[in-house]
Amino acid sequence: MSAATQQRVLTPTVRDTARRARFWVVIAIVLLAFGVVAAVGSGTAAPGEPFSAENPAPSGSRALAQVLGDAGVEVVTADSSTRRGPRSTIPPRRAS
Repeated sequence: MSAATQQRVLTPTVRDTARRARFWVVIAIVLLAFGVVAAVGSGTAAPGEPFSAENPAPSGSRALAQVLGDAGVEVVTADSSTRRGPRSTIPPRRAS
């Protein structure tokens, strides 16, 4: 057989395939690692007491307390209704 009539089969080896796929495997690993870091680092802390002036979560009132404080209003965090002052804006409970 002459050289012109011989056909060479170019079947890729496992090594060739792995070499070509290496870039995409590295990209997938980097994206997966970024996703894990983002999931672990965001919002894993307990939301805290609802309506608390120290709670920055959506159920908290930290932003409202800061806006009122910037407007010159004295914001005092009361842990219970017995700590209300004479000028409190929280109405007293009615005795049942």
